[in-house]
Amino acid sequence: MVLSDRHGWSRQPLAGLRVALCLVPLIALIVLEGKPRPPRPAHVTLPHLVVQYAMWPAMAVITFFWASLPALHAQWRLASGRGLVYLVAEKGRRHNPGALGLPPATERVAPLLDAVGQDRP
Repeated sequence: MVLSDRHGWSRQPLAGLRVALCLVPLIALIVLEGKPRPPRPAHVTLPHLVVQYAMWPAMAVITFFWASLPALHAQWRLASGRGLVYLVAEKGRRHNPGALGLPPATERVAPLLDAVGQDRP
């Protein structure tokens, strides 16, 4: 599918040009990362070396799954009206939970969860 603007020229070659321009710094990073390395030790096999360099192009896929999908999920929840609830984990251990006079975190968050329609933990 070719996207065209109202003047009739395609934007697809521009997208390909952007991707090609992004490859230049990627290749530069790979070269600059490999230059200061000492000679390959005997215990590092060729397949292991290939995996070390395959990490660089794999960063795009990793970024998609670990950064973009959670953001997309959050946007989807907001757009569908379900809202976001962030539960802060308690740090450390309390020997006497009632010493501060505060209820446990799950009881403090329960009204918030009810307000957005989520099940309680």
